[in-house]
Amino acid sequence: MSQKWIRSKRWDDQYIPRWAWPVKAVLRALSSIWLAVILLTMVALYGALASVPIGLIAAAPTYALYGLSLLAAIAVVAGVPAFAASAVLRRAGARGGARVTASLILFAVLAAGTFLIWREAAWPRLRYDFGTGQGFMLFADFVQRYSATTLRRLPGMEMSELEFYSWWPLKAILLTFVLNLIVATVRRIEFTFVNIGVLTVHGGIVVIALGSIYYAGAKQEGDMFLLAGPPDAQGNPTPGPEQDGFFDNTQVVLWVGRGRGEHLEQRPIRRLPRYNDYNLNALEIPGEEEAAARHDRGRKLSIPVPPPDRRGAAPAVDEDFRFEIVGYASYATLESRWIAAPAPTSGEAATPMRRLDLVSSLPSAGRPQTVNAEQGGGEVVRSLTLLPDLPAERIATMAGAIAVEYGRSIPEQRWRDLGEVLPEGAHHGLIVEVPRADGEEPERHVFAVEPGTRIEVGTTGYTVEVEDLTPQPPFPIITPGFQGAESSVAIVRVTPPAESGAPAFTRYVYHRFPELDQDIVGAGSATQGGRPARRAADPSIRIAYVDASMLQVYLDEIEGDEGAVRAIVRLPGREPIVSDRIATGQTLTLAPMVGLRLGERSPHAVRVETPVVVPEQQRDREMIGTHESAAVAVRISLPEQGWSRTVWVPFARYFDLAPSLARRVTAPDGREVTVVFGRLRHTLPGLRLQLADFQMFPYPHSDLPQDYRSDLIVLSAWDQELTVRSTSLNAPLLIRVPFQPMRGAPAVVNLIGRLVSLVAPNQYKFSQASWDPEGWRSTKAMADEGLIPRPRARYTILGVGNNPGIYVIAAGAVMMCVGIPWAFYLKPYLVRRRKRRIQAELAAARGAAAEGAER
Repeated sequence: MSQKWIRSKRWDDQYIPRWAWPVKAVLRALSSIWLAVILLTMVALYGALASVPIGLIAAAPTYALYGLSLLAAIAVVAGVPAFAASAVLRRAGARGGARVTASLILFAVLAAGTFLIWREAAWPRLRYDFGTGQGFMLFADFVQRYSATTLRRLPGMEMSELEFYSWWPLKAILLTFVLNLIVATVRRIEFTFVNIGVLTVHGGIVVIALGSIYYAGAKQEGDMFLLAGPPDAQGNPTPGPEQDGFFDNTQVVLWVGRGRGEHLEQRPIRRLPRYNDYNLNALEIPGEEEAAARHDRGRKLSIPVPPPDRRGAAPAVDEDFRFEIVGYASYATLESRWIAAPAPTSGEAATPMRRLDLVSSLPSAGRPQTVNAEQGGGEVVRSLTLLPDLPAERIATMAGAIAVEYGRSIPEQRWRDLGEVLPEGAHHGLIVEVPRADGEEPERHVFAVEPGTRIEVGTTGYTVEVEDLTPQPPFPIITPGFQGAESSVAIVRVTPPAESGAPAFTRYVYHRFPELDQDIVGAGSATQGGRPARRAADPSIRIAYVDASMLQVYLDEIEGDEGAVRAIVRLPGREPIVSDRIATGQTLTLAPMVGLRLGERSPHAVRVETPVVVPEQQRDREMIGTHESAAVAVRISLPEQGWSRTVWVPFARYFDLAPSLARRVTAPDGREVTVVFGRLRHTLPGLRLQLADFQMFPYPHSDLPQDYRSDLIVLSAWDQELTVRSTSLNAPLLIRVPFQPMRGAPAVVNLIGRLVSLVAPNQYKFSQASWDPEGWRSTKAMADEGLIPRPRARYTILGVGNNPGIYVIAAGAVMMCVGIPWAFYLKPYLVRRRKRRIQAELAAARGAAAEGAER
């Protein structure tokens, strides 16, 4: 105990009154060494919580009990006999060394035997098996659920590693430790020359701790996407567009704007989850609650997104709009689907929808046979929602074996074609009708066809040759109203009668959409530009294609009979089965014990996007917790009008490069709002960068990259000259924003500002993070062929980070480097020298005293 500490305690007792004992207790605690030990232990535990799974921590008491059971067995089986043997040997007069040796040998033998018996008899019964649930484990469900989950990933925490180490508890611990170190230093250590080393070490620790807190609070990390410019006439790269900011790696925002989103503003989202799902049924779809609860466990979410501080800037969206995050899918894809909705009130046409359930009564493992599907029983295997008024949405194919088409008011002519009996065993059929000259019923023929089949159409003189039968259209359907629709197509060559003088033509016959049938006449100079002439199907011959290559189900709503449909079921190679009327709730038999149940009909439906959770085994571990595969449910509302709309929005890493990830919502008054879920964008202070050139340097005799370099044009507010600087894998680019002296300000003010700039977070490092390997490889192949002068990349990605307070931390490290040698080497030397000097002075004094005594 130092003399200064004794004096400090006396001062406390003398000047702090009894009624102020809490002040005295706090002062004594901040002066204690034990508090520093406790705080450093808490820092170590905090670090362990950041990396050790919480399930493993929860399992620690169980493993402690395992160990205690073994120790108890050894104590009883080995310890008691060894202690008894020692007592017997003592009474027998054995010497101490022999007695202890014999007791230890007996204990070791019995302990080893006890361990073997415990391992074979007790351990198999104690060890917990998560598969069978056998054994002993405290908090077994919790341990299993969070066996690979750290504390920061738990619901309610949801922090990245950087956020966890920047959280206020660690800052509070460090600040308390700094205060403890300062108070203890002042009250315990003498401020003398010999103690300069200890004081410097303590001062260095304080400086490092404060610098670390500042560093964690002001640290920025992200990346910048730089596009290359278009190549010039010679094929060389040109500078790309300027970028004056970068996107943060951790913080996320909601970008909002009007209309098509030409101008968006970012609104930070506070405390957004990262690792767990919340309110996956944010759209409140009936019947989806149970499926969503399997993943989000009923967790809800409500994060208001307030407007930013615009400081006089014009708002990007009208201020009466409110935004709120009400759901979060941590790792999911968005699936487009139709759901029932109230009838439109704005005069728009309703979009009816029907649900169909594929049911099966086939027995399977763990499920006995149930009633026949024809009676409406069975287990739902799959549910479909089809919209009869939308061609692309009225057809569904299941596993490439069952196709269902649900229409409304299907023309009788097509219904007759779909129910036509094909020749036995046919999987593809053509129905050919040729009108008669006398106005009687057209001559009708049904043929079984395959690619290459040539047909003479009765006595009509027409010849039809099947060129191909394709399950998908040869070209995407772009006819308005039919975009995205699919249909099998028969491509047939039609030769009219010779006496007609008409040229032969090729007809594209659509199984699903006969209204899209068209003829292609001639080639080459048939039309301007050398393209063949296309025309609507010639009415002088009608051809219908029946695709019976899979189980086909055709359903048609009966006009005037609400909810009822007529149906045709066609199995490959079999005659069709026609049902005149099926009511809601009834089941149409498709095969023995397999049926299609007619579900509820909704008068109106709307298209929405809902999250589909990606299974754990299919997830990329590097993307977990990064929002890269996440989506948020955003509720957009107009409180004054009592209107709200919720929409799921996927994450956009670079939202300006992926406009398809934006979502637009139209309010009842016609105003459009655009929302994007992305990352916070930091603006570089007075800096703009352009990609001037990019080079990849491979290993010798290889195409594998050894290094790659981006040449950047740096435009700065303090330097009007254009400078080209480079960054590569092994040589990042450092740019420090210099202090700009204020004109007319006193020199002291500018000096303080310059010193502050050394600590401020204005030094940025630009490192090579990623590049465009595909573009480089494709252009390299062109360069090798001599088509372009050299390969080039379309873009580069730079990692961007600042170093706030790095000089403060470095100064603390220097102080410790100076103080430690002083404290461990120079201080002992000074103490020994002082001791020798005092001893010499005492010896001289004693000699003088002895000499005086002799006199």
